Amino acid sequence: MGIMKRNILKNTLIMILLMTLLFASINNLSEGKIANNDDEINVNNPIAVFFNPVFAIKDNYYLYGDYSNRVLQIAEFVDPSNMTNVAAYPPQNSSFIINLQIEDNLLYIVICEDDEIGFEIVNITNILYPTYLGQYIANTSRIYEYIDPQEASRYEVQKQNDYCFLLADGVYQVNNDTIRIVDCSDIENLTETARYEPVNNNIQDFAVKNEYLYVLTNNEQELEIVNITDKSNPNKTIAWSTSELFYGIEFYQDYMFMYSDLNIRMYNILDPLSPVLVKTFSRFTDEHDRFNDLVFWEHYLAAMKRDFIFVYDIYDLSSNQSLSEFDCLDEGYGRFLVGLYNNDLLYVSRATEFEDRSLFMFDVSDVTNIIKIYPEGVANKIPMPSYAYIICFLVSCVIIQRIIVRKSKK
Repeated sequence: MGIMKRNILKNTLIMILLMTLLFASINNLSEGKIANNDDEINVNNPIAVFFNPVFAIKDNYYLYGDYSNRVLQIAEFVDPSNMTNVAAYPPQNSSFIINLQIEDNLLYIVICEDDEIGFEIVNITNILYPTYLGQYIANTSRIYEYIDPQEASRYEVQKQNDYCFLLADGVYQVNNDTIRIVDCSDIENLTETARYEPVNNNIQDFAVKNEYLYVLTNNEQELEIVNITDKSNPNKTIAWSTSELFYGIEFYQDYMFMYSDLNIRMYNILDPLSPVLVKTFSRFTDEHDRFNDLVFWEHYLAAMKRDFIFVYDIYDLSSNQSLSEFDCLDEGYGRFLVGLYNNDLLYVSRATEFEDRSLFMFDVSDVTNIIKIYPEGVANKIPMPSYAYIICFLVSCVIIQRIIVRKSKK
């Protein structure tokens, strides 16, 4: 009898060991580990790479903010593994670059330094010789020693006809944030016409659509809709509760999108003062972190969330499931931040401590199968929560142990 018990215990331990090895192998395969690639990534200075996610693309040129040297670098590239810096542009005040936008042949560079934030307008008709046109600088109560790249999208210059809108920070819960309205009709003489300041609130994000300014506040979790027909006198028309903290707001076609930690809400804005909820995209992942940016093309939406990218069909109101997704498996610190779409390619910046991991490229010509084409060494996977592996392992052990006991009794 003692021998039988020892055999049962021995067989059970052997099966548990085998199951442990099996689930470890499955876990590695599902995480898409590619031998020798991830281990060979060289760690660069995190601060130097941290701000590389500020970028723009024009034709076959890649423009990015060089945080360390406080200049705009312009690189000619076929893909990120084959880039050559061909020009550089230093902002007028030797300031940090925190956002870049291109409209036609004009480049808008958002800059900050000490207690100032503003933007420069640069002519890039000849991209090898950027030409300074004009600058707007706002004095603020915040000292700009550091800006989390995750917040970079807050500082996008919003354009409406001849006017630009820019967020200028206050000190959280001390001074209110303001939105500066700037007349850009004379680029060489940019003039502030008004400021919009929410009452007792800090601004999380804002966007401009037609003659209205939509402002997300975080203290009261409200969306303020402001009439800006008169650019010298913005007038808050309505405010309604969002019921949760949303980090970003964007417009595409006749829809408004707001995103939070776990949700993206899509509203119809045929009536600009009364948005109507038409769809909610929900995506739960192991990383309980916020969505960081949305990219639109045709009737598709790509959403960036830390290590994940999800692609949705915004016209399919019957489903909130993603058409495809990508999960980045770089270890250490990292998060997807800002995306751009151009000719079936999705470019996504990533704040990271790994060299050659600050820009990702995806082929999205088939939206049901997003394919990473750069960089190498990171693979797609369908994420499976760690607790699911534990449950499967324990259940398997119990079943195997019972089978062994029954066979030993026979």
